[in-house]
Amino acid sequence: MRKLSSFILISLFTVSLIGCSEPKEEEQVEQSQKLIAESNYAEAIIVLKDVVVKNKNNDDARSLLADAYFKNGDFIQSEKELIRVTDLRKHTPKEQEQLLLAIYFQQDGFRIIDIELDDKATDLSKVLKAFITFSSTNRFNDVVDPVIPQLITQDSKLLLDGLIAYSLENFTVATEQFSQIKNKEAYFPFVSVINGLAHYQSGENEAALDEYNLILKSSINFDLVKLYKSEALIQFQKYDEAKVILAKLSKKYEKQPVVTKLLSLIDYADEDYVNAKRNSELAITYGISDSTVRGIAALSSMSLQNYEAAYQHFQTMGSDIQRDASFNAAYLYTKLKLGYEADVAETLMQRESGVESFPNITASTIENLLANREFDMAEKLEQQIIEKGMSSNTSIARALVKMGNVTAIEVVENELKVNPSADSLYTLVSYYFNSQDFEQAKTLSLKYLQTEPNSLMALNALMLSHANLEENDEALAIAAKIQTLSKNEAISSNFIAIQQFENNDYDASYKTLSESLSDNILNVSLLKTMRTINIKIGEPERSLPFFQKAYEFDNQAAYKFWYAQALTDAKLSLKVIELLKNHQFTANTPRAIWVFLADAYTYNEQHKNAVNLLESWVRIQPNDAFAYIKLLSQPQAKRLVPGIYNLVKEGLLRFKDNELFSLFAAQYAIDLGDEAIAKRVLTSISPEVQKSLFYKNQYGRYLLLTKKYDKALPLLIAAYENEPNFFHLSQVNNAYLGMLQSDKAIEAINSHLISFPDDALAKMLKADVLMWTDPDAAIEEYMMLLQKYPKNAVAMNNIAWLSLQKGEISQARNFAQQAVDLFPTNSNFLDTLAQTYLREENYKTAQSLLALALKNNPTDINIFFNYADALYGVGQKENAVRVLKNIRTVDPKLKVEINLRLKKYL
Repeated sequence: MRKLSSFILISLFTVSLIGCSEPKEEEQVEQSQKLIAESNYAEAIIVLKDVVVKNKNNDDARSLLADAYFKNGDFIQSEKELIRVTDLRKHTPKEQEQLLLAIYFQQDGFRIIDIELDDKATDLSKVLKAFITFSSTNRFNDVVDPVIPQLITQDSKLLLDGLIAYSLENFTVATEQFSQIKNKEAYFPFVSVINGLAHYQSGENEAALDEYNLILKSSINFDLVKLYKSEALIQFQKYDEAKVILAKLSKKYEKQPVVTKLLSLIDYADEDYVNAKRNSELAITYGISDSTVRGIAALSSMSLQNYEAAYQHFQTMGSDIQRDASFNAAYLYTKLKLGYEADVAETLMQRESGVESFPNITASTIENLLANREFDMAEKLEQQIIEKGMSSNTSIARALVKMGNVTAIEVVENELKVNPSADSLYTLVSYYFNSQDFEQAKTLSLKYLQTEPNSLMALNALMLSHANLEENDEALAIAAKIQTLSKNEAISSNFIAIQQFENNDYDASYKTLSESLSDNILNVSLLKTMRTINIKIGEPERSLPFFQKAYEFDNQAAYKFWYAQALTDAKLSLKVIELLKNHQFTANTPRAIWVFLADAYTYNEQHKNAVNLLESWVRIQPNDAFAYIKLLSQPQAKRLVPGIYNLVKEGLLRFKDNELFSLFAAQYAIDLGDEAIAKRVLTSISPEVQKSLFYKNQYGRYLLLTKKYDKALPLLIAAYENEPNFFHLSQVNNAYLGMLQSDKAIEAINSHLISFPDDALAKMLKADVLMWTDPDAAIEEYMMLLQKYPKNAVAMNNIAWLSLQKGEISQARNFAQQAVDLFPTNSNFLDTLAQTYLREENYKTAQSLLALALKNNPTDINIFFNYADALYGVGQKENAVRVLKNIRTVDPKLKVEINLRLKKYL
């Protein structure tokens, strides 16, 4: 195909311009009016936006744009456009009416009170303002009465009556008034929306739906009405239809709280508790705080057995819990699951009909109280049961048996005679076991087996009775019988496995437990026995598959704890992190969970994560001294926790009777050189605790701090011998050096290196001591360290410094430069390198290196001395003098040095 000439292309382009001239504003306005009439609001908005962009002063176009936005359900944008009209001219009565409605439908109607209406305002505007003002103030005489004579039509008066009735929650009267005018064009769609809400509030969901459908069929695109419709559909249990509407709205309006709340209601009704919890919590985050959405969040969490989250949500409901019996019961049950039985008991006793209203929770509360040996509270609750005429309740009586209540025992024994049941047998046997009366438990079990010879409950009770009476052969025989009746039954399997383990038959024990766990994976006794025997034989990892399967089967907190414990036993710290890092830590989180995760972080050198976790533990559980101790003992805590010493001082006030915390506080005081606090804390420790090695070590370190080296030494040696490590070795070393016995210090280090030949820190310590007594030997030690650790910059720097003292400038510069290359901003390394140039009078290079060193460490006086020398060397005598005069020190030796240098410079 031939190419078109450039002349033809230009001609075609010119023709296209002539044939496609822009439409005139009048034409576009006329086109938009037709589009609005056809309910094509989106297209009308596009056309009108084009008009007002080209001509901001076209008030008619802007008024139409506001109308299009309003009918398309965008009330905010409609209001904005109407406000812009007022920049050009005064509103027409109809525009003012639309402005009021736009504000009202934004659910922000109280702003209407401040809008001034003139005599030409429409009846609807006057009624709407009167309605909002009355709703806000509840004043009829001076708000509503003056408006009535101003209304032109009878319809307006009906509207006002209906709105006042709606405001007073008299919804039946409201719908009667609205039904007379709802079809009037002047009041559509406002009256239909309010009429639908009135029907909904009075429980007439079908009538409400009719109103909403009428509006939506008219092509007025009110998303607010769609929201109301979905709410009515939910009441009709038409969840699928409501969900379709809400899904579209949630895509259009991100983070819309009401939409998210309604979705959570549907999810909960559909028993989709995961999404119900997620959506209800999102709705709360987005700004809804009513009791319904918080209740859904709590009940969903409960259904997922996340009782800690449920408790937190219930707590936010306040007095609303008391108004709903189902919420109340759920809240009490949640508190029971979290171990707050004493609090539940108080609640039941304080309420007028608490015990009668919640008999099952009352029984469970007593059982929990007894299990925790809170007998006084259990007796108080029992007394209320008797007073309410409920003492014959055998389930409660069974619970009270464990407390030794004679009346309750008689009730259960009588029940066992009249109507033998496994529950009653179990209760009485448990009571006798707790009372160590195994003969009575055996007698009772044998008697029960006469009528129920294959009762697993009775057989297990008999087996355990024999076992506790050390009649192992009889116990094993019964265990074998139980296995024939019910293979892999948990209690007998556990007993058999323990016997096999005690007989050193480890494989058989493991096999018995494995087979039983295949049918009883959630049995904690079996899991605990499996863990115990595998730890004893040094193979904790063999337990892991069982704990993992239990957690996967039921991921509630208890099994998460056991799985984390098993992972910790097997030293699989990364898996512990993966399991627990997203755990919801609260005031009720077991201490072990905090410790497992913190230790896992520490093991993997994720010190920042460990410290953050432990800081949150201290915040959440501020009265737990162990949380403070765990944080203080954390590696890197001093570096990562700003103001950690203030935390130590706070803890000393909070835990003044906790001597373990006091010792950790003393350790911090010694580290920071605070003699006063260290002395006060250490002298307050009891004589018994003073016998501990931990105390002796801290007291030895305190003596070291106060330069009582001879008294510190035996305590520090004892600490080292108890736990030989570099830290304790360094303390012993400091004591020897303080006593000017460097030979003894070297002897102690050499002795340590015999036991720990690869301890690089000890080798460095040895070289550091030799620096002052035998420089050649020190250089040799540093050289040997560099062969194994070629990037040990401290060793390089120390070799350079020692070489400088020997006048070996070339070697000094070589090692100093290597150290600086590894750590370019280290002020000590820069200073050493600069000194090699000062020795050769290369002052300019030395000056630049020392300027950088001072930038990174502006407090080192020795660097200031070298910097002054460099300045003096490059001819900056005045600057050199100024540097020296600006040095602030109380050390008399340094003052002498400064004066000598000043004399030299001057």
